Amino acid sequence: MHPPGLIISFATAFCLFVVTATSSIVWTQRAAEIRQAGINLQNLSLAVADQVDRIIASLEYVEDRLLDHMQRAPAARDSEPFHNLMRDMAFGMSQAYALVLVDKRGNIVNRSQDWPPAPVNVADRGYFQFARAHPETPSFVSEVVISRQTGRPTFNIVRRLSEPDGTFAGVLLGTIEVDYIQQLFGVTANRRQVETHGR
Repeated sequence: MHPPGLIISFATAFCLFVVTATSSIVWTQRAAEIRQAGINLQNLSLAVADQVDRIIASLEYVEDRLLDHMQRAPAARDSEPFHNLMRDMAFGMSQAYALVLVDKRGNIVNRSQDWPPAPVNVADRGYFQFARAHPETPSFVSEVVISRQTGRPTFNIVRRLSEPDGTFAGVLLGTIEVDYIQQLFGVTANRRQVETHGR
């Protein structure tokens, strides 16, 4: 017959072993989950970055077409026919996108989404001032701003417009609503979760 003290000591040691082993298993599983979450987040970030890159590329393509038309067939840029041209070139893009034409004084003179455009001036915007002061940078992506026409946060693919002598003539904006990118992020995240759980 084993002494009671020995049995208690053995039971205590066995319990400690079970707790330690269980903790080790739980920690290992948790560490693996954290590593997998990090991998998933990195993959998601790459997927969203790829989508945003495609969006910017599609807007730049439309801007290129419009600029080429402006060079080949000069016309009144603050007219309804020019609005129709902008609208037709933007046809098929998401409603989260718009083409906006701004004159050298910062006045919005045309917009692909509506005619006539609301009387809005953007001369105080950082992207407008940068484009005016830097002819060596013909295109760039702007900071996020609150649109004075829609009230929603947007960022712009900015193209500097120049007269034949190189003087500043305004900007052409390809605007993208930030909400659209956030929705895209959510859709991509949900798709990634489905793909992960479906494996």
